[in-house]
Amino acid sequence: MQALQQAVHLHQQGRWQQAMSLYKDVLKAQPKNPDALHLLGLLEAQHESFDKGTARMKKAFKLAPNNSQILNNLANLYSNEGRHKEAIDLYDKALLLDPMNLGAQENKGYALYNIHDYDAAVSVLKGLIGISKNPKLF
Repeated sequence: MQALQQAVHLHQQGRWQQAMSLYKDVLKAQPKNPDALHLLGLLEAQHESFDKGTARMKKAFKLAPNNSQILNNLANLYSNEGRHKEAIDLYDKALLLDPMNLGAQENKGYALYNIHDYDAAVSVLKGLIGISKNPKLF
């Protein structure tokens, strides 16, 4: 697990190439490690191949079907690609797993805004006032 923690640390520092290398090392030893699959997939989708990365993240979710954060991150990738309706479906699935996933709630609100469903966006985002610590929300 130390290699995974080091990879996460590098990932958080923005040293994505080194993080990817370590995630791959973890997966050589533990091919079904959902955290390594998830985070490597996230980096791959952002920096190399959207399709390869999202496929890896979907595999991670199959291994950890109660992990709402995987779905939230996957939805964020779709939203960043302008695929907001697909993202909203994934945010909804994440919120079914964890209704208190504040990131998924907030991101769903922004995706709704991006498809011009302003009433729904305001409704979702209003529910976060007083809970979220994100100043951008206000």
